[in-house]
Amino acid sequence: MVKRRYNIKKIKITKGSKFVHPTGEFIEVDNGAYILTEQTETDKHNVSSNNYLYLDTDAIINITQIKSTNSFHSAIGFLVILCGYLDYTTNILLDENGAPFNAKTIAAHFDTSLKSVYNKIRLLEEHNLIVTYKSEINQYKNQQVISVNPTLIRRGKVFFSSMVEKFPDLTVNPENFNLKCCSKRI
Repeated sequence: MVKRRYNIKKIKITKGSKFVHPTGEFIEVDNGAYILTEQTETDKHNVSSNNYLYLDTDAIINITQIKSTNSFHSAIGFLVILCGYLDYTTNILLDENGAPFNAKTIAAHFDTSLKSVYNKIRLLEEHNLIVTYKSEINQYKNQQVISVNPTLIRRGKVFFSSMVEKFPDLTVNPENFNLKCCSKRI
């Protein structure tokens, strides 16, 4: 939702003050103090960000410097599509019912082959963009979950330590973090 922004100016009027309002009104204060609010339109708008994702552009640049193949780009696109299903405090991929996604449920939900999903998950895991593990978090305890690296893309801002410790910081220089597979530089 897009809303117009306004500048708000508060004007304090005390006893004995006289004020000519822009409409031509005359205000005289007998006792006490009044605060008038003047609101003017700006040329700016606010965009509601409740359903937006945080995408770290430095991490994207680092990732593209590490690996550049069509299958990897396809896996990144797949990840971006999946990120609409991220949980705010865990970065775990959840279906519409709040249950953790797995390869089979992802394939069924997006009407694609299980092999294609497995290949994309494998590529994303090799590059530390996602991790599949048994959750220690109470609401998903001992369930197999897929979690997205919050230094790449996330919905919320506050995460459990047990989840964040599973991922390297992708915003640092690529030489400073360890990748599971070696790949050529562009």
